[in-house]
Amino acid sequence: MLKAIRHFFYVILYGLVFVGLKILFRFEITGRENLPDRPFLVTSNHYTLADPIFITSALRPKDLPRFMAKSEVFKFKPLGLFLTMCGAYPISRGGSDLSAIKKTLEILKAGRNVMIFPEGTRVKTEDASAAKTGAALIAAKAGVLVLPVYISPGRKLFISKVFLHFGEPYYVTNTEKKPTSEFYREAAEDMMSRIYKLMNNPLKRELRKQKK
Repeated sequence: MLKAIRHFFYVILYGLVFVGLKILFRFEITGRENLPDRPFLVTSNHYTLADPIFITSALRPKDLPRFMAKSEVFKFKPLGLFLTMCGAYPISRGGSDLSAIKKTLEILKAGRNVMIFPEGTRVKTEDASAAKTGAALIAAKAGVLVLPVYISPGRKLFISKVFLHFGEPYYVTNTEKKPTSEFYREAAEDMMSRIYKLMNNPLKRELRKQKK
């Protein structure tokens, strides 16, 4: 029942938010032909708190992803209900990374999509080596497709133009019987490298124009 209500809520909200982003930020989406028709893990760079909104609105209504949010924000009931309807699930700030990974794996194995930011926090500089290994570990253990997403910086109303590009999905393949920490480290860096490579030359030129 909750799933049906959440989907209905999302479809309505999806239309309103998408139109709003188009007007306020001239939101442009490319690469939607790369969206898989099976469960996937959305991985993206992370500039601002609004990134999940842009990414979710760029997906198809049927692709509503779940995503982590600090448990503290759920204590305010109206906000907690809103976030739940948007697909968020609580993660305790003092909890272990293992509990967050376990919850995410359960969601993916249940056939749902999940959105995650491999860098673990908002960043302003592009550095693939800064990626945490959690997203790579989840992708490898769940055996689901990874959908790389690049979203451009800049959030000035009516001035900035926000670009979002979906890359080609891929699997994090493990050839070892027991993956090592080095394997997950390399997979994490590869994950972020794939994301940053989505900022192609035409997009770079457009972003340079906005900075002038």
